[in-house]
Amino acid sequence: MKPAVRASVLIGVLWLGCPPAEGASADTPEAAVEEFEKAYLRGDADAAAAAWDFQESSELFGETMFPPFVRPNFLSSNAKNFEHDLRDEIRNKVIARFGVSQCGVTRKEQVSRALTRLVETCRWPDGFESSEELLTFKSSGGWRLVQYPSIRVFEPVCFSGDWQGTRVCSERDGSQVTAVQNGRQLWRKDAHGDWKVWPYRTLYPVVRSMTAVPEGYRKAYGRLIPEHAIFIQFDSSQFGVVDEEAGKFTMLGQN
Repeated sequence: MKPAVRASVLIGVLWLGCPPAEGASADTPEAAVEEFEKAYLRGDADAAAAAWDFQESSELFGETMFPPFVRPNFLSSNAKNFEHDLRDEIRNKVIARFGVSQCGVTRKEQVSRALTRLVETCRWPDGFESSEELLTFKSSGGWRLVQYPSIRVFEPVCFSGDWQGTRVCSERDGSQVTAVQNGRQLWRKDAHGDWKVWPYRTLYPVVRSMTAVPEGYRKAYGRLIPEHAIFIQFDSSQFGVVDEEAGKFTMLGQN
């Protein structure tokens, strides 16, 4: 069961590359994020992994996805998969969004005594801004990351639907999806926060393709699929449809 949100406050922006305020504690949620991002940018996989609590990350995911009798076998292997994915990205020098934009923590929300959610806003050279939710956990060794939005930078994926000229595009973080109609934004959704596309095969699933809904899926799923919908596939093998008008997403399955 997800813990209830207890408090939410706006905080001053701490832009990456700037040192924490003098006298500020090094053991804070913000410091955990900063240490991770600095380690990632300098290619230090050990330091980046040390800023994470992969076991807690796996447990949080397991609570939302699996019944108790399935979790023990899942948790151990999934924690290792999460760490492997991170180290693999660093080893392959995957471009980080916070390496090509100016990012900082703009909101802090206490979820429980041990969990704190941060919102990190990135400002790109062309003026575009994107925001991501990060989740940190107070472990025995101090604050650690347990959820982090997509690190990578992606080319937008777009599709023009059949409902009054609507055009739907993913953004460069791979998870934000926006619908525009006649130059006006209809909706903007986050695949993780709004659509609940949880880790599966990849730590943070991102949009891989958008197409018209295959006729076979319309026949198989019937009324689950809106009349005006777009078929979306993620790099995690998860797939579903989004209602062009309202931005409501329906998960149909995963491979």
